[in-house]
Amino acid sequence: MSTRCQITVEGNPDVFIYKHSDGYPGTEHGVLAWLLPFVRDFRANRGHDPDYLTARIIARIAELLPGCLSLGVGSAMHGDEEYIYVVRETGIVEVRVPTKGFWDDPDMKRTKIKERHNSGTYDASAGTFALDEAGA
Repeated sequence: MSTRCQITVEGNPDVFIYKHSDGYPGTEHGVLAWLLPFVRDFRANRGHDPDYLTARIIARIAELLPGCLSLGVGSAMHGDEEYIYVVRETGIVEVRVPTKGFWDDPDMKRTKIKERHNSGTYDASAGTFALDEAGA
């Protein structure tokens, strides 16, 4: 089964980017491997522009996963997600996981933070990132 996830950008709360597979945070093919350096570079060139950042994340996923079944955009959360990523205005990327009741009534209030990562501390040459805070 695929590891589904959704990504949302602070300042654009009603837009959820759906990624059908490879939604896990870790490993070289995980979401954080491309999302952290992408957010870092975007912020360095444009600052925090929620609409444009959302559009560029969509375009980036389409480049990474060509095909008609890998990507979606909607105004609601799905109940079957394993991970939810929130890109904060500060450049922090939160990795959130569902909690009790999420499946039946998906809502950000029914998630908890698993990890927080600072996109500014990603080392692209080493392919590693620093963990800012864990849990919360």
